[in-house]
Amino acid sequence: MSILQAVLIALFSYLAAECVPVLMGDFGGYYVLSKPLASGLIVGIILGDVSTGVTVGAAVQTVYLATMSVGGSIQTDIAVVAYPAVALGVVSGGDANVSIALATTLGIVGILIWNGMEFCNVFWGNMAVKAAEKGDYKGVIKYHVFGAQLTTFLLRFVPGFLVLYFGADYVISLTNAAPAWTIHALEIVGGVLPAVGITMITSLLIKDGTYWVYFLTGFILITYFELSMVAVAVIAVIFAVIAYKLLGRSTPADQEEDDMEVEF
Repeated sequence: MSILQAVLIALFSYLAAECVPVLMGDFGGYYVLSKPLASGLIVGIILGDVSTGVTVGAAVQTVYLATMSVGGSIQTDIAVVAYPAVALGVVSGGDANVSIALATTLGIVGILIWNGMEFCNVFWGNMAVKAAEKGDYKGVIKYHVFGAQLTTFLLRFVPGFLVLYFGADYVISLTNAAPAWTIHALEIVGGVLPAVGITMITSLLIKDGTYWVYFLTGFILITYFELSMVAVAVIAVIFAVIAYKLLGRSTPADQEEDDMEVEF
């Protein structure tokens, strides 16, 4: 793989990251470019082997069909998987098993990158708040926009380029060489942020105490019964249909008419 090819693929790894506003934000970037199926086409074009790129992207995509992020808790960093892993899979001959193994390894490393990015964004956010309190509009833009994007670019582009240029062995050696306290610190940060995010989501969505029954049911199905997200989603649809049938299809207007009839 040439330096130019590594640069282009690493650049797309940055553009596909969440919170990058270049391609219509999350809509055009994270929710489109970060998918291995889409990245397979782009990587194939850059490496001159579209057929193998799409094949590898499709193989990796099947592994992460049900992957989702809830409250900042991620199973893997899909943007890291989508480009360096797929590219290395194409270079290695297009073997689906090799590609999936590389995607799993890089996805775990990507979680550390994600937690590091979130930790840095807390710093930039605090600086932006202080600038806003002083009425410094330019300072808010500098810290909130450029500061956060600089951190995201460095944490996405640089590791992606190194992995692509030096190969998968670089990932393993980098992980082994990292100090233990660094990994431990990122694990702590990664454990706190999801708790905050889930609390914010539940506080917005759960307005009725009975809704906790559905939330806890899904939690138990995933944690103790180890069901996949697809299976839980199907069960949730069944619960929704049953609840809809039992509670009826009355509208607010129908309820007002019922109240009038009772009063009469």
